Amino acid sequence: MRLLTALVAVVAVVFGSVAPAAANAAENRTVVGSGEGAVLLEPTKAQRAEAMKRLEQARLADPAGFANRLDLIQESKELREYLSSDSRFDSGLQQQFLAASMPTDILESLVSLTDSGYLTLELADGPNKTKVAKLIKAERSMIGGGKGSMGKKPMFPQCPSAWAALWAWWGTNAAFCGAMGFFGPMAALGCSAAMAIAGSVIDFNRGCR
Repeated sequence: MRLLTALVAVVAVVFGSVAPAAANAAENRTVVGSGEGAVLLEPTKAQRAEAMKRLEQARLADPAGFANRLDLIQESKELREYLSSDSRFDSGLQQQFLAASMPTDILESLVSLTDSGYLTLELADGPNKTKVAKLIKAERSMIGGGKGSMGKKPMFPQCPSAWAALWAWWGTNAAFCGAMGFFGPMAALGCSAAMAIAGSVIDFNRGCR
């Protein structure tokens, strides 16, 4: 119940902060939110320079932690494939952006959820030759037992601590697209979470104790 209350508060923070922040940054973003996910736009020269500046600051602030997070990303097939899915963006640089933007424990949560199939990151063709990044939550499904059997159990855990930790980070640090000043598939993670998952996170965690 305490977790459910916390998640309600986080969602309130997200929807209370997304609108004004997005409105002020609308002309400067390289990711545009939509009901289907996040449309990726190529950055301007100024945006690229700002991103590289922030990346270097992150490296210098925590070199050991940055290196550790980069290793975590490179060991995850799902993250590597997602971050290299748009040929307009350098995949190695996208990995560095992700290593710079997430605390180690939150990145570990993302790796856990994507590697297990609990969350799926994908890039699809959008309208007018655009690319749309999507973050898809697994459908709740059952395995084992026959129809009406009490032997069935959820295919995925109903209340993983990793999900709660990751959502809390999204709600407070990635409230609008490109909030960290980065661009490409990595920047779409924050936008996709807010746009595509916010409406169902509470239901997904219903029954948590």
